[in-house]
Amino acid sequence: MARGQGSRVPLALLVAVAIAAGPALAAASDDELVLVVHPDRVERLARTDIARIYLKRRRFWADGSQIVPINRDAGSEAREMFSKHVFGAGSHSQANFWNQQYFRGVLPPLTLASDEAVLRYVAREPRAVGYVRSSLVDERVRVLMALPAPPAD
Repeated sequence: MARGQGSRVPLALLVAVAIAAGPALAAASDDELVLVVHPDRVERLARTDIARIYLKRRRFWADGSQIVPINRDAGSEAREMFSKHVFGAGSHSQANFWNQQYFRGVLPPLTLASDEAVLRYVAREPRAVGYVRSSLVDERVRVLMALPAPPAD
């Protein structure tokens, strides 16, 4: 490039960079969590039902089958976002509740270590409900509702 012409970047290079960065840009804008269920599950839930399900205060789908809530692992970003959205505080805030429930014979929701594990489980188990980042959803599951990120602290 000749001196004095400014710093023009060829259009082809800009397009190539945009295509390569596309997934990363999409992930940054699609960081919203969504509640997912098996594709055959047609029942809808109200937002008020989510906390009740994850506290095991609502245990059955309308068809009488037991609801299987799936959590991400403690300390994961997804779990913290979910807890802040649904319960208004981080996942640590529920420790006392689950300690008390344990002595009543009520176990907390199943915990899985990754979004992919949640997707696979929900895809195979028609009674399950879980949450993952919206950018990872595919045809294996059905989105029940979006859980927008809570306001920053």
